[in-house]
Amino acid sequence: MKTYKALLFALLISLMFTGCENMISEVDAPATEPKLVVYSVLSPQSDVIKVRLNKSRPLYTRWNYENNNGYLTVNNATVKISDGVTAKTLLLDSVDDHYKIDSSEFRIIPGNRYFLEITTPEGDKATAECTIPSGTHPAIELISIDTQTEYGETVYMVNFRFRDTPGSNQNYYVAPAYIFSEEISGTEYIYEIGLSKGDAFFTDKNKDGEYFIFRSSGIHSSVIGSNFEFMVFLSITGDELYHYQKSVTGFQGDNPFQEPVPIYSNIKGGLGVFSGENTVYTTIPFAIR
Repeated sequence: MKTYKALLFALLISLMFTGCENMISEVDAPATEPKLVVYSVLSPQSDVIKVRLNKSRPLYTRWNYENNNGYLTVNNATVKISDGVTAKTLLLDSVDDHYKIDSSEFRIIPGNRYFLEITTPEGDKATAECTIPSGTHPAIELISIDTQTEYGETVYMVNFRFRDTPGSNQNYYVAPAYIFSEEISGTEYIYEIGLSKGDAFFTDKNKDGEYFIFRSSGIHSSVIGSNFEFMVFLSITGDELYHYQKSVTGFQGDNPFQEPVPIYSNIKGGLGVFSGENTVYTTIPFAIR
């Protein structure tokens, strides 16, 4: 009986792998043309309006790590932003391959709606629109500071929270960071450190008026010295940015059995996201003893 079960198990495994080979060999994916890929997040707090513009990589295209993993930068497009009354053209900055315009030339105002139009000499055209969030930012509250020792060094994790504004219907982005000054030059640096508890992008849907609790990633004492300021950047984000980020992060990870996730896009005639965010930050200074 044991021999019979072993043979049956081996036969089932063989059939599974044979089935997989047959399924893969029968796939006949259609050829696709590259599309415009857009990424732009407008913010009233930003000094510069940016639009990153690439071309998608069709199926069976070889990766090229020296060229954005094969995603070609589009450097001959006409990129315009408008509030429905005034339109401005963004110019390509060849240093970082972004189309830009200074915010002093075109103001981004909470509550206003903005429109993006992109055309290329090859006949490509992409459009999108979004509204800048204008909600109320909740106050950040320090809960406690946890410590642990790693390789003889103290590591600090900051616990904080905020209460969602009741009736707000808002999406959030939370980014903890810290500021420290270099002793010799006195230069200040800001480092974003991420979260060890809580989601960076989330919504108050079904959690209206509730508390959201977070813990920062570890801050090593050898890096920050004896005094530093902990910061929390809190953004109210547009629906487009929230859905885009959740779809992108939903496919990240080391699980080999993870299923593909459709990436959200609000770009007509292309792919990507055009959205807004409204950001404030809170600093929490404390001394290390």
